[in-house]
Amino acid sequence: MDDLTGYFTMERDFVYIRGQMDGMEKGLKKGEEKALEKNTKKIVRNLLRKTNFTIAKIADLADVSQYYVRKIKKTLSKPKAAAIPDRRRA
Repeated sequence: MDDLTGYFTMERDFVYIRGQMDGMEKGLKKGEEKALEKNTKKIVRNLLRKTNFTIAKIADLADVSQYYVRKIKKTLSKPKAAAIPDRRRA
């Protein structure tokens, strides 16, 4: 029995190796999905800022819903926080 325990290690276990491969595939897929979402958001943002296209036209060009375009537009139109004045310059 002692001879077999050296053979059955995690690195040689088929189920362990398969689990690692599945985990890597899921991680890659999730990364690709995040990258696609980031790029889509960037495209919609740029179309909103740099063109006068309607929300429907932008949604059609970016292959997203009009709801998604409106949601991105809301984040663009939020006013930025006012800068806190530097009081060291008295």
